[in-house]
Amino acid sequence: MVRVQKADDHKHPLVDACAQLLKFTVEQYDAANRVSMPEMRMFDGERVCPISPDRYVKRIMKYASCDPSCLALGMIYLDRLKKRWHKIWVTSQNMQRLFLVAVMEAAKFHEDHTHTNTRWAEIGGLSLEEINKLEIAFLSLAEWELYVDCETYDRYTSAILEWHQSGAHRIEVVSPRTIFEEQQKQKMILELYEKKKCSRKGLTRNLETEEVC
Repeated sequence: MVRVQKADDHKHPLVDACAQLLKFTVEQYDAANRVSMPEMRMFDGERVCPISPDRYVKRIMKYASCDPSCLALGMIYLDRLKKRWHKIWVTSQNMQRLFLVAVMEAAKFHEDHTHTNTRWAEIGGLSLEEINKLEIAFLSLAEWELYVDCETYDRYTSAILEWHQSGAHRIEVVSPRTIFEEQQKQKMILELYEKKKCSRKGLTRNLETEEVC
């Protein structure tokens, strides 16, 4: 079980790092028009979350009073889901429910004392009935795997903090692919295609002009 020193308040550097990471991830997936697999649709809201991703993280920390490590653990859970099911994207449509439940499960599993589902529902602006259903769905998708060893936790938190401190726009925690990276990839594919096409044209011309002995 992960054990970290309790933070004095919600200004712990890991809080701001996770807040910015969630904001960055949501913006990238929204820009790419990512749509999660049908099994994830129940996490979609009728409308997008009324507050920004970074402010939502701060809200969770303010009213849940959980350790900042729960945010990082929630990120790890989401990363596991993505690796297991592939077509799972954290967007403005599902962030309010998906990220909340991920952090809630982290707090329940790793903290000695945490809030009831009623309180977590209030924090996320959801009904008790809805958060109960989302919890079961989340645990099922996660195959009830909530344990995180210290090595994995340290690796992820180090990556998050380094990303935040450097201002870089790449990280492997939630694995968002930037628009720039996608454009570079497409550019490389087109260049390879053009090279192959030119080679074929050159080969055709050589065959047409070659004298038959």
